[in-house]
Amino acid sequence: MPTISVIIPNFNRENLVGETIQNMLGQSLPPHEIIVVDDGSTDGSVDVIRSFGSRVTLIQQENKGPGAARNAGLAVATGDYIQFMDSDDLASHNKLEVQVAALEQNQADMAYSPWAKVYIENKSVAFQDHVLQKQPLPQALSILEWFLSGWSIVLQTCLFRRHFLSKIEPFRTDLLVWEDGDFMVRLFSLIPKIAFVPECLTLYRLHSYQKLTESGTSDLRRLQDRVSTYPEFCQIINNYSPNLKYIVRLNLGLDAWKLWNSMQQFPSFSIVDMNKIKEMWNFYPSFVWYLFSYFRRGMIRLRWHNTGSRWIRPYQSCFPSEMEYTLIRAIGLKIS
Repeated sequence: MPTISVIIPNFNRENLVGETIQNMLGQSLPPHEIIVVDDGSTDGSVDVIRSFGSRVTLIQQENKGPGAARNAGLAVATGDYIQFMDSDDLASHNKLEVQVAALEQNQADMAYSPWAKVYIENKSVAFQDHVLQKQPLPQALSILEWFLSGWSIVLQTCLFRRHFLSKIEPFRTDLLVWEDGDFMVRLFSLIPKIAFVPECLTLYRLHSYQKLTESGTSDLRRLQDRVSTYPEFCQIINNYSPNLKYIVRLNLGLDAWKLWNSMQQFPSFSIVDMNKIKEMWNFYPSFVWYLFSYFRRGMIRLRWHNTGSRWIRPYQSCFPSEMEYTLIRAIGLKIS
């Protein structure tokens, strides 16, 4: 029987972390272990976590950020598979069961599934808009190329083979905002074998209660984190393939141009940092990137007009269906 380790980093979420733990305990395929890493909480989080007794392994550390907390959980995890959950998010009760079955059947390294941004209040769920990833990524690009072209995915909706994760360097602990994105780029660059599993759903909760971006992370710090990851991205891209599709390089160039323009608003960035980012876009002059940016915004507006979705094509977004409603009701929530 395959075993699953659930890793939950937590910081000051006493009102939510218990719900997430209970959601994982209620899985149709129960996890082998649930590891909650409390990252220096100052509220009653630890008491809530301890109330689950031996069913949960509690690790306490001083506040070091989400990357360090996930690393601490990974260091002691013993399961065949790893499920990362944030301390405020939920999943359908069949998530672990159907994703493990797909990984076993396909001998895959990771599974991914539909997910949705939602508001949850008084046991009632309201979707922000569409369900994302209702279908697998289009085959036109690899998962790394899609990620470098504006698509992204949350860790919570994935399930990973622990042996595969051991090939990747740990989460960076110097990043507060982009530590999961940086980790994903390094993971996708290893070309994992992937299984898409449409039968489950992950609920990414939207709120301001102790969200990282609401607890002291400034615009400058977010920008610094992004800048610090770009040189590594360049190296990964060079190692990944000299034949990286041109549209991917074009999207990366546009993002670097936007980043470079944002950096100019803050005098704290050095000329060296500015030039590192400029190297990624200066194969075309600025006016080309301006025109490309305008074109991309126009395409997003056209998609919104034609489909009602603001999400780009690889997200495979769609309005919630009865299947999602059924999965939500099964975990004791209502549809508002």
